[in-house]
Amino acid sequence: MRYRRSAKRLQERFAQIVDGERNADDPEMARLAGIVAALRSVSHASVRTEEAFGATGQRRQQRRLVGVGGFTLAVVTVISTVAAAKALPGDPFYGVKQAAQTASVTVMASEQVRGQRELRIAEARLADIQELLQREDAHAGPAIERALRDVDARTLAGSTALTREYRRSLDIRSLNMLDAFARDQRSRIAALLPALPWPARSRAQESLRLVEDVGDRAVTMLERSCHTDTSCRGTIQAAG
Repeated sequence: MRYRRSAKRLQERFAQIVDGERNADDPEMARLAGIVAALRSVSHASVRTEEAFGATGQRRQQRRLVGVGGFTLAVVTVISTVAAAKALPGDPFYGVKQAAQTASVTVMASEQVRGQRELRIAEARLADIQELLQREDAHAGPAIERALRDVDARTLAGSTALTREYRRSLDIRSLNMLDAFARDQRSRIAALLPALPWPARSRAQESLRLVEDVGDRAVTMLERSCHTDTSCRGTIQAAG
């Protein structure tokens, strides 16, 4: 919900910039607003062409105004969505990206699929941090810390969903997903630590401890399950 509210506010602010009601305080947002303005001028030009060929009547005028307004809204939405797909922590449209990812979880039918999706978002968020570090931005520390907090929130949500699904169904695939995620994410966070600024590095160490705990709990539950289900012993040996 927090991401959806943030995304809505950001889209409203972007629309105000396009309409000239406020100034853009970010170069990328100004560039995108310029694209929308150019596309809008094309739409207005098509309306003027229609008028030149004799389109009259109050109803047609209202239809044109609604069409131009709807066109502008659609373009603003598309532009902001495209920009969000490439956004990194601290970018203007990153909240839109987070909102879209959150929405993708809510439509998942099963607990197992929702849990898996949460873990994929945690992995994607860590990849965003890795890409942000390549910018060598000295002021990126706070954005990285916020992204790491979201990594942890997604990790906890995914772990909770998959654990709950295992306890309901006794399907060890949920535990295998957690185990594989934890081992991979642990190595990625550990490799990231030396490149992080000091405040964010401390926060990343907390993320590392969390993912280690998640992995340890998954392995413990797998080991307990294998006392009664011999088919999963190969999984435990492979994980070790």
